[in-house]
Amino acid sequence: MIQVNGGEFANLLSAVCMDSPPVPVKILFENEGISISGLNVAKTMQAILTRWPVSGLKVKEPCVLLADPKELGDIVRAKSRGELIRISTKASQPISISTKNNGGAEVMPAEEEDCLIIPDRWLMPKNEKGQILFPMFDNEPPTHTATISLQELRKGVHEQLTAKAPYVVITFDKKGEARSGYWSGKQVRSWTPLEMEIEGEPFKVAFTESLKTVLSVFGTTTTQVKVSKHEKGQFAVLESIDGNNTTVVATEAIREV
Repeated sequence: MIQVNGGEFANLLSAVCMDSPPVPVKILFENEGISISGLNVAKTMQAILTRWPVSGLKVKEPCVLLADPKELGDIVRAKSRGELIRISTKASQPISISTKNNGGAEVMPAEEEDCLIIPDRWLMPKNEKGQILFPMFDNEPPTHTATISLQELRKGVHEQLTAKAPYVVITFDKKGEARSGYWSGKQVRSWTPLEMEIEGEPFKVAFTESLKTVLSVFGTTTTQVKVSKHEKGQFAVLESIDGNNTTVVATEAIREV
């Protein structure tokens, strides 16, 4: 038995729709918040949302739902109209949604084997300094770190659209930059300066078209993220600094020869 604000819960489900159609997810309900983790279909991006606070949340006991986030989110949004809803279910039984005016809906749960679970080696712990550790590299800390606002990162998406390129290279430096369209002699190239704070030496991250999706996962309460990278890996880790506790790992674009 779960009670939750339908509008906020539906918005949370929208944040983890990383594909169309999205991959089914496991949703953990606790009184402290709602946690969701999952991968996109191509397994190039993973998102971990930990104990997001949602108004009106009351849980009889911690429980997990398996669901298509878009299907469940659309139903919750349509039935709740932004008000409180009650959710109840039993193992392998339909997920029942009831509203304040005694209306309701039912949706079948997803199959557990359809939920792409993040492998343990991609669940990155932190050390006493709060640094991400990389299990695949003997739990070494990042070799490069920077802090940047989501507003600045969104400029990278704009450069991709301007250059009509499937990637954008973000240079993390005292004079940062987003640049797109210069691989393979493309005719259109676009760039813009970015503001950020870096720790240590400058570095670059080549984001794919998934950058727009990555940014959408963080929700409205997050304004800044920490970007961490290890020189041995071709991926970047983005963590929320403020707002809800969110971590996204995104595989980098492969440079064209």
